[in-house]
Amino acid sequence: MKEKFVIFSEEPPVELQLSVEMRCREIEKNPDVDYLKRYCQSLVRNNAKRDAILGATLKELAEAHVELAKHEKAQIVHWWVLRRIIKDFFISIVLFFVIRLNKALLALNNKINKKI
Repeated sequence: MKEKFVIFSEEPPVELQLSVEMRCREIEKNPDVDYLKRYCQSLVRNNAKRDAILGATLKELAEAHVELAKHEKAQIVHWWVLRRIIKDFFISIVLFFVIRLNKALLALNNKINKKI
């Protein structure tokens, strides 16, 4: 389970880091306080939307994992088990007839050897 969400611990690409740093410096140099307030409010709203989207996505992912687990649990006989059962069944049938045929041939061989 450790490796499922590795994507959240990775660093962003260098291009994105550079873009963020340039934007931070641009905001730092801007003397217009009203613009900065509006920009900050916009960032908070945008962040809330992203949080909602990320939360919904993680919820869907968790539900998909639950459904997958239910499906795997409900699937009592996997295809390879079924194949093995069918194979063993046909082997049992063949062995049944081979044993009967072997007994019949031994009996016939014993009758032939007694006559000689």
